[in-house]
Amino acid sequence: KEILPCGSMTESMMIEFKDHLEAHHNGVSAHNYFKKLKRMINEATIAKHFKANPTENIVNKKTKSSEKDTLTLNEVKSLVLTDCANYEVKRAFLFCCLTGLRFCDAKLLKWGNIKDRCMDIIQVKTQERLMIQLRDDTQRLMGNPKPANELIFNLPTHTGCLKHLKQWTKAAGIEKHITWHCARHSYATNLLEQEVDILTVSKLLGHKSILQTQTYLRVSDIKKLSAINIIPQIF
Repeated sequence: KEILPCGSMTESMMIEFKDHLEAHHNGVSAHNYFKKLKRMINEATIAKHFKANPTENIVNKKTKSSEKDTLTLNEVKSLVLTDCANYEVKRAFLFCCLTGLRFCDAKLLKWGNIKDRCMDIIQVKTQERLMIQLRDDTQRLMGNPKPANELIFNLPTHTGCLKHLKQWTKAAGIEKHITWHCARHSYATNLLEQEVDILTVSKLLGHKSILQTQTYLRVSDIKKLSAINIIPQIF
């Protein structure tokens, strides 16, 4: 790997890197990545690896995350009835719609993570433990049990999965921009629509804080309409 000396990391380079992040990532991702970099460089400056902190005067603003499309329960059911060119992609995506798993966790999920109808994993992104009881339909999607070290889903690359997902959702008549992470958002939104409290949803998603859940869960149009109709008619 190429080594970048601390002395080469100037303020202008850091600004260019920050601009690169903002151009290639949506929402708060760019902010969070640069925030971590600033923290590391600050520690390195304290340890005398830098004469001066090249990120000290760079303002790292947090932008609002764009709202992701979600799948209604009826749309999830339509995907069940629609053929997908890659059956592994179909099984795994539907599993994520019913468990809220991220792609990285679904891809690495092994039979050893399943014990007594319970999924027990260490999440790749947060390194936090997550335990979820599995329903009959999620167990059906997994198929027959295999040795503990075998993967439950044999998925292609993330890019390959997205290609199949795009074709599959189009075949199902779903005119939305659906990415793999939409399965996680759909899971959370559908739970809220079924009147599950946000604290429970937060725990099921494996969030450390309810604030994490609030940052990207939106109130659905169905729930807003339901709230409006609570007020009695005046005519």
